[in-house]
Amino acid sequence: LNSKIDAFGTSLNSKIDAFGTSLNSKIDAFGTSLNSKIDALTTTISGNKEIGDLQHKDVERMLEEAKKQHLDYKDFQEKYKLFEEFLTTTKATSANATGGPAP
Repeated sequence: LNSKIDAFGTSLNSKIDAFGTSLNSKIDAFGTSLNSKIDALTTTISGNKEIGDLQHKDVERMLEEAKKQHLDYKDFQEKYKLFEEFLTTTKATSANATGGPAP
């Protein structure tokens, strides 16, 4: 009877050890899988942030260019207004010089 009890205990212990080893390997595999998924997500978020930063810089650059073009256009308007005034003055002066309407 003692040898049967010892054999049963030994068998039970080896089954418990095997179960523990199997459970540990499953927990390790899950942890490794979870870590790799977290790393992949972190890499994706980091990559998206870099892309977002570049796009933000592009938008800022385009806004600066638009402001510059707007200022250039305002400068052109002012110069064109002066040119129109010059033409009007020149036509009036020409009409007075010839005694008739400006051509």
